[in-house]
This record gives sequence, C-alpha cells and structure tokens, in this order.
Amino acid sequence: MNLSVFRRYTAPALLLTVLWLLATHNSAYWALLHRVTAGQGFWFGASLVLFTAGVLTLLLSLLTFGRLTRYVLVTLLCLSSVAAYFMDSMGIMIDRAMIENVFQTDRVEALELLNPGLISTVLLIGVLPSVAIWFLVPKRQKPGRILREKGLTIGLALIAVVIAAAPFYKDYASLFRNHREVHYLLTPLNAINGVYGYVSDVLETPPQVVEIGTDAHKGRAWQAVPNPVVSVVVVGETARAASFSLFGYGRDTNPVLAAHDLIRFDRVSACGTSTAVSLPCMFSDLSRDDFDRSTVRARESLLDVVQHAGIRTVWLENNSGCKGLCRNSEVWSPAHLDVAGVCTDGECLDAILLDRLDQELVDPRRDTLIVIHMNGSHGPSYYRRYPEAFRVFTPDCRSDELSDCSQDEIRNSYDNSIRYTDWFLGQVIDRLERNSHRADTALLYVSDHGESLGEFGMYLHGAPYFLAPEEQTRVPMFLWLSSAYTSGFGIDRDCLRARQSQPLSHDNLFHSVLGMLDIATQAHQEELDLFAGCTTPAAGSYPIAAEEQRERSTQGGAAATPSYSP
Repeated sequence: MNLSVFRRYTAPALLLTVLWLLATHNSAYWALLHRVTAGQGFWFGASLVLFTAGVLTLLLSLLTFGRLTRYVLVTLLCLSSVAAYFMDSMGIMIDRAMIENVFQTDRVEALELLNPGLISTVLLIGVLPSVAIWFLVPKRQKPGRILREKGLTIGLALIAVVIAAAPFYKDYASLFRNHREVHYLLTPLNAINGVYGYVSDVLETPPQVVEIGTDAHKGRAWQAVPNPVVSVVVVGETARAASFSLFGYGRDTNPVLAAHDLIRFDRVSACGTSTAVSLPCMFSDLSRDDFDRSTVRARESLLDVVQHAGIRTVWLENNSGCKGLCRNSEVWSPAHLDVAGVCTDGECLDAILLDRLDQELVDPRRDTLIVIHMNGSHGPSYYRRYPEAFRVFTPDCRSDELSDCSQDEIRNSYDNSIRYTDWFLGQVIDRLERNSHRADTALLYVSDHGESLGEFGMYLHGAPYFLAPEEQTRVPMFLWLSSAYTSGFGIDRDCLRARQSQPLSHDNLFHSVLGMLDIATQAHQEELDLFAGCTTPAAGSYPIAAEEQRERSTQGGAAATPSYSP
C-alpha cells in the first residue's frame, strides 16, 4: 500500500477516522434513524449517511490543525469509544447533564463502571484505530499546504451536507424536530457539545441577579378599583398571524374569538423564531436589539417587577418550561396528570389549564397576574394539539413526519390546531367574563413566534432571524377587557383601536403590561407602552395609599380543590 499520500496530507487520515466513527461508534444513532425513518426509501437513507459523514468531517476539520491533528483524533476516538459503550450497553444519551455526572463521579463509582466490557470495547474500537491514525497523520506540514487542504476539506464537507439534505428538506425538518434525541446520539458531536456546555457553565461567573423595578408601585387608578384584579397574559405557541382569520386569513380559524369584543394589533413582530429566545426576550425590559441570553438570565423580568408592586404572579405551564422567568412565581403544570381524553403519553391538550384557571378565579381575594404558557400549535405533530372534534379542515396530516403528508394536509392540521387555540382562548375569556363580579379581569394574548408551512420550501421555525420569512416572525396579538376593568382603570378602547395597524413587537409587551396594570416604575418606558395616552387618569401619577396596597397584596383566598386528580 502506497502511504505517500498520508505523509503529505492530513485529510486521508481524517476521512478514515470519520468512516470508522460512523461504522463502529454510532450504532445507537443508526438504530434510531432506522426505526424512525423506516419506509422512507433507499435514497433518503443514503442521504443520511452522506449528511452525517459531511457533518463529522466538517467538525473534525474545524477541531484539527497541523501537529495537533493526531492528538485530537486519538483523543476523540478513545472518548467516543467510551461514549459508544455506555450508549449501547445502558441506553443512555450523552448531553451536558451526563457529562456533568461524569465529572462529578467519585473514584468508587468510576471503578464500578470499569468492567471487562468497557475495557475491551475501548481497546477494540478506540485504542487500536488510534495507533493506526497516530502513524498515518504526517508529523509536519507546511502552513500553506495545511490551509489549502483545510479549505478544500471544509468546502467539500459543506457541499456534501447541502447535496444530502436539500432534496429531503421536509424529512430532515421532521426528523430533527420530532426526534431531538438524535442530537444526543451522534458521536462524538454529542460528547463535544456536552463537554462544551458543562465547561462553559463551570467557567461562567455565577450570575448575580440584577434587580429592576424595585420602585414599582400601583398607580392612582387603583384607587377607583374596589374589586381584586385578575389579569391574564396568554403566551401562544407557534401561532402565526398569517393563519388567524382575525388578521385576514381566508379560512375561518377564529369563529369563537370573532364573537368577542377584542382589540387587535395587526403588525406585531416576534423577538425570535424559537421559544428559547422569544419567551425570555418578551418578558424582559431589554429590547430585541439589546437581548442576550446570559444577560437576561441574570436579570429580573416583568413578573418580578409586577411582584415588586405587590401583585401576585402565577405561571400555568403546558409547554417546555418558563426558561427561568417563573423562578419567583407560583407555578402549576399538568405534567403529573393523566386525564382521559385530555392527556396522552405525558402530554396534555391545553384544555387541562382551564380547570386550574377556574381555581384561581373561584375566590380571588388578591390582585393577581396569571401567565398561561400554551402548547398551542407546536409542530411538527400538529394533529396532536387538537382533539377529534376539531378536525374541521381535512384531510389533515396525521403523522409525526411531515414528509408523509402533502403541503395541503400539513396546512389543514395546522389550521385545526389554530381552531383549537381559538376555542381555548374563548373559554378563557368566558371564564374571566363569568367571574367579573368577583374580580376586574383582562386578557392579553400574544404568540412567541410563527411557523413556516412550506412557503419558500421552509417548514417549522427556528430560522436565523435575518433569513426568517414573515410567517415565522409575524405573530397574533389582541386584548380583551371586562367592562369593570375598562372603567376602573379609565382605559380608552377607541384610543387603543387607533393603534391597531401600528408596527409593534415583543418589545412592547413588558411596558404595555405595566401600563395595563397601572404600575409606575422607572423601568417603564412610555414610548413602548400601548396604553400610554389611552388611560385616564394617567398611569402612575400618584401611588395608591401604602396601607391599602399592603392590605391588597397580602390577602389570600381559600385554596381551591382541583377537579383533576394526580
């Protein structure tokens, strides 16, 4: 065998490493792909192989350079063999938490894990190929040759990824959205991500939470509000304005909401294209331009400011969590419930939240802000977000894989989920209205981000913001106010309606909720408050009497008995 090419170039050894990793270190990854993509044809399977090879080649190319190449490849082969053993023998997945467990394992536990199976696996698929790679990688190369070779390898890897994924965009979108565990099974990418996440957290200075709005207090309008106030902010999930008939969509997706007296806002832009970005951003006093995850994580949110003003906050969760926003709020989630017809396989329809809302409204003796975080229209399994009675648009996509359905079927299932959201929001408003003799009530609804349903060949969401189409960034937002709330806080509904067509964004939420609740604080920016200039008296002119504020803030109602049993 002519080894001259190995003496001159690094790429052959790198490619051999990639092939070895694919063949011997990723059985769990391939088993999952075989299970979830069965029946999708030979060419899709071939594209997965090419796509994965391209990703790993790109990864290893970025991690290696010159003399460091042999050390990096040998280290990855040995560590990957350890990961492969535990994934295959114990069915675990490698993520940041698993890496943390490894670093925190003591000597006794580590020795218990050191068994003949692990040793033989590491020797066979880790150490032995590492010896070969060590001798195949050239000891030294000229810098110019290294750069040319590196550029060519990275370029070819990117081309391979594009060629593999482009013809099967819907398949890949469904696969990686519906089976997130794929990310934790591809070795060594999973281990690298896990180590990076763990080390980053360890090295990061523990955040000291920055307090904001500690001067918050109830404004003058509260003096004219004799009843407790219950305000509800509903955060929709993956609801795009383009599919709401309230905002001009041709299909009747909002028959229930159309019957209510709502104040719509037609041109609202999301802060991001994913929940992880939009949710903390929309509750922050920072604008989208200033938003940074680490900064927001160490900063109080809208809920904290509301609490500073003496108002109780409650978070009702039916999604993937509050992203740290509810750390100081009362939190309720249906994760522990198993209700026939409502909850299946640990996931509940949004109707499960209505019972808990009833409990909050049964005896509201304290001013409260309730945030409802919906499951909404989260994809790609839109059909799981609504019951059989809401299959209005048919045929609808009844598969977890978007590639199994036509674009019309996907749209039908998504629109059905919006019909269910419409019904759910109508139920929330009806409950607030029915209890308006007990409390002054209001509701503000806004979605976290939109969704692509095949426009421009794109599906789902999460596209980089500068590339994201309007379907992912334009979101529905509307306001409902009870008569008592309108009169008590002196809200001019016509003034708000005049702002219906103004360009707005998630940046307005923080300040508009403060305006709606007449909370005065230096953290409030009037220019971002939809209610500024639309209330009489002006919010925050004079604080409510300290004694009355203290009394309203500390009174509590009797605990309600839930109708759903765990």
